[in-house]
Amino acid sequence: MLDLMAPKKLVPASSASPVEQLRRLRQEIEAGAGCLEQVDLNAALLLADVCAALGMSDADRRAVLGTRATRFVERLTR
Repeated sequence: MLDLMAPKKLVPASSASPVEQLRRLRQEIEAGAGCLEQVDLNAALLLADVCAALGMSDADRRAVLGTRATRFVERLTR
């Protein structure tokens, strides 16, 4: 299994629909892994990527992730 520990640095596409944004996220993941079934990833990192794909603000991302997950993700992305 491929381990995708580093969150993707996605450029939010604010004019795209949420479906299109999440489809792009899936494609980014599959580009590294080949298929979603082979990806071993952390739920906090996945949720952070979803927030980025949806173009959420930093404050909204922190609200979605919660304190512990936010700290975890920020430690990995420094």
